[in-house]
Order: sequence, then structure tokens, then C-alpha cells
Amino acid sequence: MSEEEIKLLVKAEVKQEINASLKDLHEEISTMKNSIDRIERILVGDPKFKDIGYAEMIVNVNRYVTENQVNHIVERGLCAIDFKEQWDKEGNWDRLKKMIENDKVKAALYTFLGLGTIAGVINIVQLVTTIVQQFVK
Repeated sequence: MSEEEIKLLVKAEVKQEINASLKDLHEEISTMKNSIDRIERILVGDPKFKDIGYAEMIVNVNRYVTENQVNHIVERGLCAIDFKEQWDKEGNWDRLKKMIENDKVKAALYTFLGLGTIAGVINIVQLVTTIVQQFVK
């Protein structure tokens, strides 16, 4: 082989190696681009899928925590839970239930007898007066 043929062979071999390396590099860059796109969708969200992403989630959680701290929701909730547990132990819920039931019975009785309004009271007084007058005659 001549020197010129050897140079062409080496040149072709080097060109082939460079093309293979460039192809591998292009595939790696493509893979990295896809990974970066996925990371961006996770962080920023994807309007195509109506996904808000971690960044907005963090802002929402921060806003929620701040509002709860300002409104003292946790402390008030704990007080309400303690109050409910205390009423459970003391049986106050049962007493309250009986009181409500008694008030319902009283209200039904007042309504039945017409004592719920002034007109009902006047009507009963007239009825009693009429009955008394008939016995007196």
C-alpha cells in the first residue's frame, strides 16, 4: 500500500470513529434533555395536564401554614377536642340530649294546647269561662 492509501484509510477510520462518538453524544444529550424536561414539569407543572408542580404546591402549603398560625386553628382545635372529651367523660352529652327531648315535648304540648301564643291562651281562657258558666247555670 502506498502512503496515500494508508492516509485515506486512517482518515476514513478516524471519520467513522468521530461519527460514532457524535452519535453517542447526541443520544446522551437527548436523554439529558428529556430528563431536564421531566424535572421542569415536576417543579413548575404542566398546563397540558393541569398539573401545578412542586413550586406552587410549596407556595400553597406555606400560605396554608401561615393562615393556620395566624388564626390559631391548631390551638383552637385542640381546645375543642379537650372540651368534647371532657363532656364525654362527664356524660354532659346525654344530659343535653334529654334536655332537648324534654323541650321538644314541652313545645309539642304547648302547641297542642294552644299555649304557644297569646291567642291560644285567650282561647283557652274563653273555653274555661264557657265551661264554668255552663256548670254555674
